[in-house]
Amino acid sequence: MISGLSVPLVGLIDAGVVGRLSAPEALGGVALGGWLFEMICWSFGFLRMGTTGLVAQAKGKSDPLELSATLARGLLTALGIGVCLSLCSPLLTGPALALLSGDSAEVNASAGAYLSARLWGMTPALLNYVCLGWLLGLARPRSALALQLLMNGLNASLSLWWGPMFGVGGVGGASAVAQWVTAGVGLSWVITQTAPRVEWEHISERLRRSDAWRALAQLNVDLFIRTALLLGVFGAMNSGSARLGALTLSANALLLHLQSAQAFALDGFAHGAEVLTGEAIGMSARARLRRVIKASAHLTALTALLISAVYAVAHKPIFMLLTTHDEVVSLAIEVAPWVIFSPLISAPCFLLDGVMIGATQASSMRRGMITSAVIFALIAMIGVPLLGNHGLWLAFLCFMATRALSLTPTLLRLYRG
Repeated sequence: MISGLSVPLVGLIDAGVVGRLSAPEALGGVALGGWLFEMICWSFGFLRMGTTGLVAQAKGKSDPLELSATLARGLLTALGIGVCLSLCSPLLTGPALALLSGDSAEVNASAGAYLSARLWGMTPALLNYVCLGWLLGLARPRSALALQLLMNGLNASLSLWWGPMFGVGGVGGASAVAQWVTAGVGLSWVITQTAPRVEWEHISERLRRSDAWRALAQLNVDLFIRTALLLGVFGAMNSGSARLGALTLSANALLLHLQSAQAFALDGFAHGAEVLTGEAIGMSARARLRRVIKASAHLTALTALLISAVYAVAHKPIFMLLTTHDEVVSLAIEVAPWVIFSPLISAPCFLLDGVMIGATQASSMRRGMITSAVIFALIAMIGVPLLGNHGLWLAFLCFMATRALSLTPTLLRLYRG
């Protein structure tokens, strides 16, 4: 949980730096540019999720050779994707930003400057996904925490230093540098300290097995579709906010940072569920799996209640800390009830994602996300013209609730065995 919370805190710092130095349009531009980078990068979040589930199951089976082969497949896949994205992304991001930013030239310019700098960190970001998935799958959360704190601490420090000097481009560059440093440290640690001592000729033999690559490809495709749809909904939130005006975009950016913070906090239990679910399935220990699901559900529910209470009491001071623009704060306070209730509605889907990843039930996640995205689109098309920004947030919370409901049948099947 601490590791996850360090991620949105950097986003909050970026927003705080830009929100205090620039006009509201710059804050909105950072929100759009940051979302587009994450959409590209997190679309390949299967590198983290798939690695965690497969590593946990191999660990449960006590198979060091498959552990090493899983790590090698993940790193090779991340490197190949990263190189291709680094070459193609600059050609695609310009038109995408123009489409998302609407008619605001100021928002588009700020988003472009921020994104251009962040794109230099694409390849190491994907390699870091594999390292993080590996450490979580081995149940080494402290090592994963150390890497996350290194990356996010360095990112935050450089943002505070370079932001006043170079503006939004400096904030984006801070992220790219932090990714490269963390990838170097993480790969060195993973390969030399945590990987099983297995002869390379045995690993290369496993890497030549086409059936393993086909199974990995199917898992990755399902997770890719699921993640792309998830990010598409967040993109629709940003795009819909931009079309409601620059002030609405900036206000919703603050609320989405709080949404992100609670998601990463609750993902701490989801990540634990991934590892323990994978181990239990690898060991064929059904009673252990039931205990994992029960304990995770209780802890997730209590934490969601706590986060909701904190947001109810402290949302206004948080907004005022992030920006000095009174009109943005006022608009954010107006729609704050949606983000206050969000932890209670969103928590079940975060936990269920963790269980599904540990059980490598990616096809259920894909089907559930398709249904949820359709629900979001239908409610947004009706709600936004009638309710404006409130209609947009109503669609979003219905989307989160549908995610949980769609995964419940698979959870019951796993629980009952």
